[in-house]
Amino acid sequence: MELTDPIFFRKYEDDSVLGFRCKGILLNHNTLETFKNCDKKALLKIEAIKLYSDLLNQESIQSSSDLVKFCLLSFADLKKYKFYHWFAFPAPTELIFKYDDEKTITSISEERLRSCIVQFLYRKPTPNEPFFIYHVNEGIKLISEYIQHHNKLANFREQDLNNLYFCCYDPSGHNISSPPGWQLRQFLTYLVITSPALAEQGIKCIRITGGTASELQFSEMRIFLPKHVSNVNSLSSWVGWESDESGKYLPRLTSLNNSMSPKR
Repeated sequence: MELTDPIFFRKYEDDSVLGFRCKGILLNHNTLETFKNCDKKALLKIEAIKLYSDLLNQESIQSSSDLVKFCLLSFADLKKYKFYHWFAFPAPTELIFKYDDEKTITSISEERLRSCIVQFLYRKPTPNEPFFIYHVNEGIKLISEYIQHHNKLANFREQDLNNLYFCCYDPSGHNISSPPGWQLRQFLTYLVITSPALAEQGIKCIRITGGTASELQFSEMRIFLPKHVSNVNSLSSWVGWESDESGKYLPRLTSLNNSMSPKR
């Protein structure tokens, strides 16, 4: 079952707080037994391969938010007002991304970079672009301006990577001390699949964290991509299910018994 109710697509009016819309799939189970016995590993693989296959059937992506897709597995015990769920942003285990230490960007020489990014993120209407590229001479560019799915060999082939910064707005982190969100892995996986010219290359990545303009922080790291993957079906193992609040590999549980039970 996919979420299609119009309420989920209404315009978010608070433009002072950054964020982006992403799509996903909700699989709700009728019994706790089927919820527990669901093959979560197989489910992630199926949904992830479908995501990238559907994207590659287009000429290019419509929005970089299309690269972010979640899986939500749930069960509702309505008698006890308990709600169980697993949540994941699927990413392949076979792709290993190495990166240098992340460092905060504070230099005045990078002021143009910071200014261009802030103007882009806060323009009206607010762009739904968690990933984009900053070109040192040309400013902000969309991912679709560099990547075409039906001619992969041409993607970035004529580009000087020293002039490009691959930018990621990361809502999961408040500063660089927190690890990058899983959404970045989904973006990097897309680059590996679509851009042979980037294979086994180091790319400069800008990570933007913080919710409002005054809170924004910029950090830079160089990420080294693995070999090009020509067929997404060759990626056989996918992970991403988050642990519970205690860090254990268990479903998360929300109890609304105190607020919903008529006996309370």
